[in-house]
Amino acid sequence: MPPNGHDKRRASSAESPGLDPSDRPQKHPKLDKTPLTPRASFLGLPRELRDQIYNQFFSIPNYDDPFDRRIERERSDVYSGTPRSLGWLLEEPLLQVNEAISYEATEALFSNHTVLFVCGPRVLLDVLSALPRSLTQKLRRIEHFWLTPPRDLYDTIYTIDEEELGPLFRFFSRHLRLASLTIPLQFLGTEYRELPPRTWYSIMCAVRSVGLLLAGTLSQFDIRYEPRNIMALVERRVELHKMIAAEPQEWDLVHYEALGAVQDEMEARGCEIRLVDLVVGLRRQPRTWEEEGEEAVITLRADLEREGWDCVKRKYEWQCDREWARLGWD
Repeated sequence: MPPNGHDKRRASSAESPGLDPSDRPQKHPKLDKTPLTPRASFLGLPRELRDQIYNQFFSIPNYDDPFDRRIERERSDVYSGTPRSLGWLLEEPLLQVNEAISYEATEALFSNHTVLFVCGPRVLLDVLSALPRSLTQKLRRIEHFWLTPPRDLYDTIYTIDEEELGPLFRFFSRHLRLASLTIPLQFLGTEYRELPPRTWYSIMCAVRSVGLLLAGTLSQFDIRYEPRNIMALVERRVELHKMIAAEPQEWDLVHYEALGAVQDEMEARGCEIRLVDLVVGLRRQPRTWEEEGEEAVITLRADLEREGWDCVKRKYEWQCDREWARLGWD
């Protein structure tokens, strides 16, 4: 009887030299169709929990030297107006992760924390005006000073005040919703016979900040009254303690060079309000960077509901509008 097809295949397989049965094609095992467990990710957490993490991170004190955190024009030239590029300027690593996390972290930083900008007024204006409006509307608290002003600041301070500080504070008033602005003012030791350029710039910022208070576009202005160096603190520690213990109306601003200069500039601009009349709080605190020591934080607010202050508010609004219109700044 002739062999059928199955027997022929078996016979040919048996007759094929060198063919191992293990070389035959094997059937594939059935695939496991059970869905894979998704990998955990930070963005997979609820937004409320992510915001808590952001706020905890930004609550950690930063003791880095402000000189290392300054924003120079060379660095700002590569700034693109995105939260990630802002994180690079501010030396904030959390803002440099990716676009999604950097945007959320910037919202948390702007909404709940004081943002330090160590740069000149023109650079600060360029940085803030390039950010999305959805972020700048959340910016509530700013601390600002210029660590490396030009050497000829004594000769150009009023030009800088008019052409650079004016537009910057116009932007603060029109495009931000600031709750507080912090400016450092330094008191000096006996080795200084005149205020240094950095202090003169802060004096002009303080006068502008008082203007925002009186115009009703800033809720609170804080002055960090700090020693120029450790020698200034040693020589005037007792005077600082007396200042904190006394009522602001009892201060003799002749003994406080920077505060007295702010008062003189206010009077030169026609302000009839005394600086001490705006003081609502005063506290002593340890310094957060540079040399060890302590400083005073002077909190100023304007009670625009007080009798007679409404005309002051209208006067400052009119002066600001006239100045900014002349500069062509909208």
